[in-house]
Amino acid sequence: MNHSVVDLTRALVAIPSESLRSNLPVMEELCAFLYSHGFRITRYPQNGPEKINLIAERGNGTRRLVFSGHLDTVPIGERGQWQHDPYGAEGIVGDRLYGRGTVDMKGQVAAMACACASVPEEALRDLTLTLAITGDEEIGHVGIKDLAAKHVFERAVGCVVGEPTGLRVVSAHKGGMTVRITVRGLSCHSSKPHLGVNAIEQSVRLLNLLGERLAPWCAQRHPAFGEEPPTFTVVGISGGVADNVVPDACTVKISARALETGHFETFRAALEELISELVDGDTRKGVPADRRFSADIDLLKWAPPMVCDTAGAWYQTVAKIAGQKKPEFVTYGTDAGVLNQVGLPCVVWGPGDIIRAHSVDEYINLEELSIAVARYRELISTVASSELPTFTTSLWNG
Repeated sequence: MNHSVVDLTRALVAIPSESLRSNLPVMEELCAFLYSHGFRITRYPQNGPEKINLIAERGNGTRRLVFSGHLDTVPIGERGQWQHDPYGAEGIVGDRLYGRGTVDMKGQVAAMACACASVPEEALRDLTLTLAITGDEEIGHVGIKDLAAKHVFERAVGCVVGEPTGLRVVSAHKGGMTVRITVRGLSCHSSKPHLGVNAIEQSVRLLNLLGERLAPWCAQRHPAFGEEPPTFTVVGISGGVADNVVPDACTVKISARALETGHFETFRAALEELISELVDGDTRKGVPADRRFSADIDLLKWAPPMVCDTAGAWYQTVAKIAGQKKPEFVTYGTDAGVLNQVGLPCVVWGPGDIIRAHSVDEYINLEELSIAVARYRELISTVASSELPTFTTSLWNG
């Protein structure tokens, strides 16, 4: 067992760091470890002084190898449902460390930090190791978007995003878009519903038509994803104020998951076109202005998909170390989508099972943490002694 990675994981898990709250305590805990191992650290404020992202570097080479992770977590939920302390106070149980963030993804951040710290600096040759550690990944990849808008990833050969994949190398994942549709109606007493326009019924009408309109969109495929389709799902609906009032407003939230950035443009265009057609149809029928279909669309979240060139030297190098012959994809999103969008080739590769993420009694196996440190070390040594090319990155402007 690698005691350094276990100790660091426990120290990070012991500090609550839910998204939207200050992440300074958990970041300072990590910085103390990094400073003690000779890292140069640059802090980047994120939306005020109580939230930071950081870039930590070792080596002074002309090429850069990036390891990326986040230290924010989802809330623990109902404390009474946990059998084990959500902040790891009870320590190790068998081969498991329990606590919020153990598998998503404080354990992986600890593994990357320990691997980067353990390689002698002279062995890095012309390589600079870069840890990109962020906040608010869980609420829209906010931290990595902030870093990607700065000149911090130049001359990189590639990036490992250490989300839990069971140490399988993931070369592609879907992107995500969440939109809110506000449908307006006309309120009246529910005993005379014909005098009003029911916004909930209008929303149902819109959703039924949208399903028909997007059938060709859902039939699209991408070579990196096999037969996996793009999807859209209604994830929230709210309307009505009382049982004796016809609702004059209804909000619908839709989550779309797509395989290419262009798919999102097609999705939103289809939605806007359908709303326009419903408005025009009511107008042609002579429906009074206050009774016509009316709706607005707001973009709440967007994160691009990630597709790594599996024939390229970067992917092939990582896959060889992992002993993996077949590319794999996942349907959830990660910070790799943002980094891929600015031109940095990425793989998602980390210890732990994604099924445990966000769950009650979240845990990570300690043996897998130790294996991850060894694999990351091997990657560092391999890249340092290789001639992998560097990539020119752009700045995020999404």
